Amino acid sequence: MIAISLGVSVANGQLREGAWGIKANLLGSFSNLGIAYCRQPDIRLGVDLGFSSSQKGVDSSSRFFVGITPWCYLGSSENVSAFAGGLIGLSSLSNGGSQSGFTLEGHFGAEYWFSQKFSWNGYMAVDLTSYSGGNGSQFGTFTSTGLTRFLEER
Repeated sequence: MIAISLGVSVANGQLREGAWGIKANLLGSFSNLGIAYCRQPDIRLGVDLGFSSSQKGVDSSSRFFVGITPWCYLGSSENVSAFAGGLIGLSSLSNGGSQSGFTLEGHFGAEYWFSQKFSWNGYMAVDLTSYSGGNGSQFGTFTSTGLTRFLEER
């Protein structure tokens, strides 16, 4: 009986080939929505759309981006899986003028599966965005957390 329960618990906490879902990440003033697709049991691909805005005194800026997020799962222990990956994308910055940019991010984190269809992730990231139009490059680190709702499998 215990072995059957443990087997079901482990099976619920793993990515399944062909599964796809909707994801949302939150990072304070920055948030994004996307689609996740499990290409193989240890590779997840995503397409993200994000937006942020900030205001410092009379200066305000907003940033929009679209990107592809590949994640490779490194190992699992029951309902927790570690992953490494990143984001490759295009962004637009508006702060009195409009500038386009190219973004690269590196991610390292973990995902907790609290049911067969829901997971919660958290990761640390290194971000490099290079803008055209005189704003140069921005380099930074951040943390993020998000939820994924997996839909029907193929």
